[in-house]
Amino acid sequence: MRRSLISLLIIAMGSVAVAAPPLDDATFFRTQIRPILSDKCFKCHGPAVQEADLRLDEAGAAIDLGSIVAGEPDESELLRRVLSDDESERMPPVDTGKTLTTQETAALREWIERGAPYADHWAYERDRNVSPPLPSSPARCGNGIDAFVLQRLEAIGLELAEPAERATLIRRVTLDLTGLLPSVDEVEAFVADERPDAYDRLVDRLLASPHHGERQARHWLDLARYADSNGFTIDGARSIWPYRDWVIKSLNANKPFDEFTIEQLAGDLLPEASLDQLVATGFQRNTPLNEEGGTDPEQFRVERTVDRTNTIGAVWLGLTVGCAQCHDHKFDAISQREYYQLYAFFNSADEANLRLPSPDEQRKLDELRETLERLKQEQSQTSDVRRAELDQLIATIPHEATREWKAVAPRAISTEQSSMLSALDDASILASGDVPTTDVYHVAATLPAGKVTSVRLEALTHPSLPKGGPGRAGNGNFVLSRFDLKIGGRVVPLRRAVADHSQDDYHVSLALTGDRSKGWAISTTSGNQNVDRTAVFVLAEPVDLTVATDAEFVLAFATQPSYYSLGRFRLSTGDFDSRIASLPIALQRRVASGAALAESELLAVLNEAETERVKETEAAIKRIENDLDSTLILRQRPEPRVSHIHKRGDFLNLGDEVQPGTLAALPPLEPAGEFATRLDLARWLVRDDQPLTPRVVVNRIWQQYFGYGLVETENDLGMQGSFPTHPQLLDWLAEEFVSSGWDLKHIHRLIVTSETYRQSSAWRDDTFVKDARNKLLARQNRLRLDAEILRDAALSASDLFCDDIGGPGVFPPQPDEVFSFTQSQRKWTADVNGDRYRRGMYTHIWRQSQHPLLTTFDGADAQTSCTRRNRSNTPLQALHLANDEAFIELAEGLAERVLAADMATDVDRVELAFRTCLGRAPSSEEREALLAMLHDQQTKHPDTAWLMLARTLLNVDEFVTRE
Repeated sequence: MRRSLISLLIIAMGSVAVAAPPLDDATFFRTQIRPILSDKCFKCHGPAVQEADLRLDEAGAAIDLGSIVAGEPDESELLRRVLSDDESERMPPVDTGKTLTTQETAALREWIERGAPYADHWAYERDRNVSPPLPSSPARCGNGIDAFVLQRLEAIGLELAEPAERATLIRRVTLDLTGLLPSVDEVEAFVADERPDAYDRLVDRLLASPHHGERQARHWLDLARYADSNGFTIDGARSIWPYRDWVIKSLNANKPFDEFTIEQLAGDLLPEASLDQLVATGFQRNTPLNEEGGTDPEQFRVERTVDRTNTIGAVWLGLTVGCAQCHDHKFDAISQREYYQLYAFFNSADEANLRLPSPDEQRKLDELRETLERLKQEQSQTSDVRRAELDQLIATIPHEATREWKAVAPRAISTEQSSMLSALDDASILASGDVPTTDVYHVAATLPAGKVTSVRLEALTHPSLPKGGPGRAGNGNFVLSRFDLKIGGRVVPLRRAVADHSQDDYHVSLALTGDRSKGWAISTTSGNQNVDRTAVFVLAEPVDLTVATDAEFVLAFATQPSYYSLGRFRLSTGDFDSRIASLPIALQRRVASGAALAESELLAVLNEAETERVKETEAAIKRIENDLDSTLILRQRPEPRVSHIHKRGDFLNLGDEVQPGTLAALPPLEPAGEFATRLDLARWLVRDDQPLTPRVVVNRIWQQYFGYGLVETENDLGMQGSFPTHPQLLDWLAEEFVSSGWDLKHIHRLIVTSETYRQSSAWRDDTFVKDARNKLLARQNRLRLDAEILRDAALSASDLFCDDIGGPGVFPPQPDEVFSFTQSQRKWTADVNGDRYRRGMYTHIWRQSQHPLLTTFDGADAQTSCTRRNRSNTPLQALHLANDEAFIELAEGLAERVLAADMATDVDRVELAFRTCLGRAPSSEEREALLAMLHDQQTKHPDTAWLMLARTLLNVDEFVTRE
């Protein structure tokens, strides 16, 4: 926004002081006196240290000692020492570098004249029952928020700014609630909507959007210090994205904040904790982890526990509890003992890894575990039972010798890729033509009436194949990842697979898993691998066909390695006894030949087969488990660790033993059992009478919409923190939050539907004179978009946006040099599918080498809890938006979107591009300037003219700013 000459002169001279109404004693102490005492005195005369036995944070201690004579400033030693010309007496001491201003000494004098009244720290007050004042301007009072804001403004002769234009308002609230741009159609519809509740409807729609949960999750993940790696110099990868997705899901579902808190801090301690509740404890696993050799595991376990303790203080209490790690807090009423009482809650937790099977994976695991249990029971059967089984097997052999495999005559054959299949005279099928990276073969046939217990697959050589085959890979190999049989349109379960040869780590049983990165292969360590091979797949249950029935055989080959499909093969069905079909192929051939088999040989085969089946089943379970998604969680130890005070913060120098406990300045902890647990702590944090948590949370939410909180020091509501600009409004919002059932969306809705939020952000000279930093909110504040939201906005404009929610981190383009300064020279392979265009919050975060977008635009460092991001303004940011590969690609998308629009003239296209990016129509001057630029580029660089215009629009101040 442009500023007038008089505004710039005022900036140069300093803002003009405006008389404020008289303050009551409590407010005077909190706003004028305690900040002086806290900043200049408490370090030596506060909670932790009392030099000369003087303590100034408590009324009785200072007055009883005689340092303050209530009502008599000239008789008070405190004021005399502050005003002394003698440097040896003057307070604060000269070597501290701190002095009191004339205004501060005047405030101390007035305070003593008033009788030196103290007041409890405002943040610890439990009574939040305040009512909005009666508005003097009801027309500008949308809800209780506006009543409080107007009261402060009217006291200094100001009023709210005019409402923002509707196009500006929908862009503002859409960015704030979803982090995305509104479409041109959405803007037009809202601007044209004359219903009195049009804006309320818009807000409700945005709050119900699944993208709202993503937008709010990004704020919470800053607090959780979320990253996809362990940190320190090695910075190894970790899987904790399910926790990120849990946050998104919880916020979209509007999970009450008390539940949201309890599940993250103690989900594992809830009765019959669900998988989701266990995943939630990942909040506490977002700590960095040192993997370097030679480190002391206990040292870094303690450091992670310290991190969790400090994070609780920052996120829920809004206090710098970490200042009490080595000694009593210098300013706030937090002793070192109390610090380690909090520490003790987390000291008795263990770090664990939780596997997260999908419903289909869980079903497979259950089936395999049931099979494994049955196989182990069979292994433990008595010799009499085993003898009976052997006798049955021997009895079947003469009958099985008369049975034969029946070759399947293909009725139709096809592939899913570019290769060609043709049927040969011997009922085999030959592949030819292109060799795709992977393929799936479909063979349709009609099976005659009769019983089917097994299917034989012969992998056959052929002169046309590489090295004679039987596969199409360069060495003649293949990898069969999935073998399916459908009869009558229904999938027939297969129980077992055997082969005359399987390559190491590519056993034929892998063809039953469907995992396209594994399968049956036939390479050998010695000899010729290019020979015919046979596999037999045994049905889980025989199928009796009363009539000829259509069937389909599906052969899917590996996606990795590539080009490993089968070159020639033949299918046959059999009605052999399943026990015979499960024998090794060599023995099956001997049975078919009628050769005699010794009992000892058969018994050894049975034992070996059972052992092999156990191993195969165990391996199958392990394969599935190894491929499961997983996440990091916290679990309570069966036996708690003993916790001690760490003298001077040194975990090797232990002091008194401590039990889990909380801060004496706050409501007492009420443990459910004999010993307090994290569950008790979590419930204590969200008690209805907890003074800090609701204030801290609503203050941070307010910060999202105005740039700073009602308490500007959002990370410190203690003695060193700022006094609220609107203390009653903060209390009212906190009470609304608790009484609504800790309803987060209720608070968001309250704020964005207020007139205070909806007002214009245009510069006002009169407000600058009276409120230079706009703390009293006589206008909205313009806010530069967060790093991830810049990307999301550009994705919205480009029409390339992939709106998938959740899943592992993704890899958009970034410069190759990012890892050049790190210990681990990682390879960042940019995604080429839809993941390339996912929201910024899904970008994989390496703690030590974050994506340049995050480092350039003030992203959280993911090392410690970030309660507010900086908002810098640097030339590098403009260079990034103009030249970064990802943003150029998005600008290309915007250019293509505009050119593809059904529009007749460049004027129309320029307007579409402008409105897509900025949500409003261009002024005549803006339109002419863009057209002039476009025509100049069309003359000089016709192929990239629209790209240059798109790059310009994505780099203007208004695009990167929420007005």
